[in-house]
Amino acid sequence: MSAIIGTEWLNSNSLRNYPLSQLATQQANNSSFEMPNELFVDMKLAVPYIAGLKPAGFYISSITVYPQGFVFELGYDGEFQAPSIAVSSPVAFAGFTQNTSVTIKGISSGSIYDFSQISGVAIIGDVTKLQGAVGTLTFNLAGSRLESTVISFGLKRISGIRVVNSGFTTPVLSGQISLQSGSNHSIAVTSSSEYSSLKFNAVDGGGLAETCDCNDIELSPCIRTINGLLGDAQGNFTVVGGDCVTVSNGANSISISDTCAKPCCGCNELQVVVTDTENLNNRLTELALQITQLASSVATLQNVCLSSSTDPTSCAQDPG
Repeated sequence: MSAIIGTEWLNSNSLRNYPLSQLATQQANNSSFEMPNELFVDMKLAVPYIAGLKPAGFYISSITVYPQGFVFELGYDGEFQAPSIAVSSPVAFAGFTQNTSVTIKGISSGSIYDFSQISGVAIIGDVTKLQGAVGTLTFNLAGSRLESTVISFGLKRISGIRVVNSGFTTPVLSGQISLQSGSNHSIAVTSSSEYSSLKFNAVDGGGLAETCDCNDIELSPCIRTINGLLGDAQGNFTVVGGDCVTVSNGANSISISDTCAKPCCGCNELQVVVTDTENLNNRLTELALQITQLASSVATLQNVCLSSSTDPTSCAQDPG
């Protein structure tokens, strides 16, 4: 009988905690469950390169067990910390075959680093000890750190491009991407033995503009200064209110209001004032007429009195 020199790779891993780090405790945070050696027997994770990303920061963050099967998630603990960066495809208990391969796909983690471009594969050795543990088992870096050799960094390159336009950000664009010029714009490509460069040019009348019916319309000169004052670096000019004056924006307008002289009465109160004024004016007219009549009467009285004469002896006493 020949001597046994060694066991197969996956069988060897079922007897140790690889692909976890040798220092991993394999202990869950929220239960007494301890991750069995034979659950994961191999793993490979492809991660786009970025400075500051450490291979020792990746770990199995959770295992969610259902009656029908389970899924597991990977996390990262480091400068770009994220509790969930990738998720596996579901593993079914029914009909499970030893050493089954499952795919791992990166997800958007909300971190400043985009983990969505991660991809990988894991080999599940045996799921017997996982069955019956329904729920989510969580782990930290110390409990389920992945061995550094499991992580394979891509070349230092641009892994994808996002386009930001008017506050909207596109998903990550990867693969072969074409840059296309638009109206009044051109892109020049310069190549050398060392590198290639793109030069973006704004073109005036280069035949790239769309036809416009307003080309022959002469526009009025724009406002350049107000009372000789220029705007700021962006051309903005701010109108500031002072005491009793407020400035507010409207639809294509600016409203300047005097808050100190704002009327305190409404239309109903104003109508009362108008009616009383009209009545007073009528009474003044009547009073002026009466004054005229009185003046006429006084003048008549004066004429009568002045034209009258008396006999000096008319009041003398009769001799007795």
